[in-house]
This record gives sequence, C-alpha cells and structure tokens, in this order.
Amino acid sequence: MAESYGRFHYGDKLNFLYFARGSLYETKFWVRRARTRQLWTIETTDKALEFLDNLAKKLNTYIRDKRERRNLPPSISEASVDYEVASFDPFDDETN
Repeated sequence: MAESYGRFHYGDKLNFLYFARGSLYETKFWVRRARTRQLWTIETTDKALEFLDNLAKKLNTYIRDKRERRNLPPSISEASVDYEVASFDPFDDETN
C-alpha cells in the first residue's frame, strides 16, 4: 500500500493496491497452513483470520474509492458568471 502512495497515475496506484490485496490473501493462506500444522492455536488462528478479514474489507473499500475517483473530472471549478464592469474614475468625485 505504501508503494501505491507515491505513484502518479491511478492505474499504477491500483496495481500496487491489487498486489497488497494478493499479499493479504496469501497471508490468510499461511495462517490457515500454520493451524493445519498445529503451529498456532485455534484461538490465535481465529483472531488472525478475523483481523485479516476486517483488513480485506477496508482495503477493498479503499480500492473501490480509488477506482471511483479515477472517473471524476480532473478538476472541479465554479460555473462561469458574467460580471458587470462599471467604469471608475478615481478623480471623479461622483463615483467615489
């Protein structure tokens, strides 16, 4: 995720976020594998998987937000307004 932060283009940012998501799912695989090999207790495994599930939801929300922002117009500006320009003479006492 940190690598995506310094990227200029949205496509690059999204690619690094997808890599992060892949790493997260790989971590879930290894947590389950540690439990299968009886290296972790059931409680530790459950806590780790719950944490990773919550993290995955947050990461997916962040990715979705980045994708939506990619489709926004490049800049937001005010609507054009016609201004009335009045003549002003600094030496005319009636306009001061």
